[in-house]
Formats: sequence, structure tokens, C-alpha cells
Amino acid sequence: MPIDATLVRRLPTTRFPQWADLPLAPLQQPGMDNATFRLGHDLSVRPPRYPHWAGQAHREHRRLPRPDLRLPEGQV
Repeated sequence: MPIDATLVRRLPTTRFPQWADLPLAPLQQPGMDNATFRLGHDLSVRPPRYPHWAGQAHREHRRLPRPDLRLPEGQV
């Protein structure tokens, strides 16, 4: 199933009605794993392109906020 703005718009409309009226626009370079859309000025929506990437955003959320996580130099 192609990921387009009509499909992505369903998420804030059905799950987050407080954001349903914010403008939605695809990024010109959306990435390989996720399609990325700007929602308003401060938010983004990143649906996975393939089923095996469905948990990627959760893994990022779980790992990246940890203050003890150190990325190799040049990887930031």
C-alpha cells in the first residue's frame, strides 16, 4: 500500500483530534525505512514503509533519550 498524505492524515484525525487541523506535508527526502511527513511546525509522522520496520520508532524512542548512550564520533 502506498503511503500518501491521505493515508497519513487518518492518524491525527482518528487518534489525535487535537492535531487534526494542522497542515501536513511530505518531506522531500523522506528516508528509506519510514515515510516522513511534517505535521504543523513541531511534529512529524513517520509510518514505516515495510512491515519489518514497524517497531523501529519504538526502539528509537526507547534508546535515544538515555543519557548514558554514547554514539561514536561522527555518527551524530
